Amino acid sequence: MQNEKIYKLHANGRSYNAAINASKGAEQLAREFQSVPETAQDYVEMIQQLRENVVEDMTVSFGLAGQTSPVIQIEQDDNAVYPRAYKHLPKVYALPPVGESKEYDLYMFCPIGHDGRHFTPEDASLIDNTQETENIKIRKNYGGVSLLNMLKRATEVPKEYTGAQMKPQKDKYFIMQESTVEKVESCTTKREEYKQNIMELRKKIKNFIEEKLGDKIRQQIGGDGFYLSGSQSFPERPNEKPSFSFSLHQSGEIDPRKESQIIDFPENPYFTTQQEFQGGEHIIIPGEDTEEGVYLKALIDAAPPSVSLYNDPDLYPEFMKENSAIAISTRTLGAAKILVYTNLGEDNNFCPPDSVPMSAGTYQWLLQDRLDGENGIIPPPAPQDVIDELARIDSALTPKKDIEDMKNAAWENSGFNFDL
Repeated sequence: MQNEKIYKLHANGRSYNAAINASKGAEQLAREFQSVPETAQDYVEMIQQLRENVVEDMTVSFGLAGQTSPVIQIEQDDNAVYPRAYKHLPKVYALPPVGESKEYDLYMFCPIGHDGRHFTPEDASLIDNTQETENIKIRKNYGGVSLLNMLKRATEVPKEYTGAQMKPQKDKYFIMQESTVEKVESCTTKREEYKQNIMELRKKIKNFIEEKLGDKIRQQIGGDGFYLSGSQSFPERPNEKPSFSFSLHQSGEIDPRKESQIIDFPENPYFTTQQEFQGGEHIIIPGEDTEEGVYLKALIDAAPPSVSLYNDPDLYPEFMKENSAIAISTRTLGAAKILVYTNLGEDNNFCPPDSVPMSAGTYQWLLQDRLDGENGIIPPPAPQDVIDELARIDSALTPKKDIEDMKNAAWENSGFNFDL
């Protein structure tokens, strides 16, 4: 679905001149802006003060440049429970000349609202050719100069909007409290130790290969110019074993033109290889019919058992092990630490110990609030369901600061958003 229309502004036309003038006006406002507001109320007061400083003729330019004609677009990605609404203004770019022309062209990108409305500039030509549209977008991305590019502004979802649909959610979220936080942090520390042990084992296997196959490799390439690179997997599920992958390269000492070139492992009684991806590393598969292969297999089998949240029956009980699609992970939102269960199912009533459930819709909303804040956008009003759930979580959480940190996470990183 098309979400914008592109117009070429005629040189010295009304919208062309207005866009240039409005761009200067926006720079003037930016110079008057001296500090990042600390609260939303400070922001509102500052915007009002800046508006009063915009002189009348500049207001006319803003109007002709579409900066007083916002449209509302609705955002709801495939996994979002609730839609979010934002006001968008036209953007103006000066694009570098093409062919024999030496002049920059001005193009206005006019967003199309959820109701089909959009701003139409004066003295401008609509670009309705698909190929030309794509070429203009490429020129904008590679050498375009932004003249007017105001941030989108959050607003309420219009009452007449009927496209929003509540979507079923398979993922579940839980805010951890003290004892579960300690359990998870302890597991995280032990898992880092586990990863270090696996990496040390990979080094042992690498040394083993270099020692046992070094002469064959030198004979194969005609000298002592090779190196071995490798990696390892860190399995999370119980009873899963790590895998070790290696690739053999020429170092360029024999022939600089062949530096880093991958070469095949020579045939040997220790292992065969399985290519992991085209042109990349190979998984080492120990031979089981030779004494040497059995030795290498014993070395790999010495890998310590996996350490992860999947090993804790309180966090990953037996019924989850019967469905490998159910995955567990951790995230943070403000000061709150959250357990995420992917594909747990909407109707499953499981709750980890010392944790407070949070719906997918509320988690997604708060996360998007934070992303808005990081981009200088005050988040839109929350749906009533989210407000009610935050009140419920507030009453269940100890200490209370966690919920405040989550609700304030958006504003704490926000910058300035011109609201003209």
